[in-house]
Amino acid sequence: MRVAAAQGSAEKTDLGVGGARGGASAIGALGAYENTNEGKVVAAAFLNAWNNIILAVRDTVELARDESTLKVEAGTVAKAGKIFPDGEVVRPKLGRTSVMAKPSTSSKVVKVITKDMESIVDGEEQDGFVQVRGDGFADWVEIKMMRRVD
Repeated sequence: MRVAAAQGSAEKTDLGVGGARGGASAIGALGAYENTNEGKVVAAAFLNAWNNIILAVRDTVELARDESTLKVEAGTVAKAGKIFPDGEVVRPKLGRTSVMAKPSTSSKVVKVITKDMESIVDGEEQDGFVQVRGDGFADWVEIKMMRRVD
């Protein structure tokens, strides 16, 4: 989602004014370019673009946050998407990893797989487990115990 876009520009003659107006921010933005004229112009253009973005979004009502919206946001829990997409090839991180019949640590262990055994993600993620299919099994493994195959 794009909130704002801005274009900045600078010329060699703008450097005195831009540096004075930007203060410490302008000095920090210069970084490795601070000793070249080209770098100073590029840094001044970035600073100009940043100032233009601030001007563009400062009075946008949709972006304003007040106490009521912050309270609503604080009460919600952000949930990440799937760690491993379907079809991803995975391996255990440890030498011996338990494959469970159900997505629970208290479930029956169906098989123990080793670090060299690959399996394929074959379904949903549930309660910190992912459904995988491998040589002689199609059950659940803890997500934190698996890693992608490079």
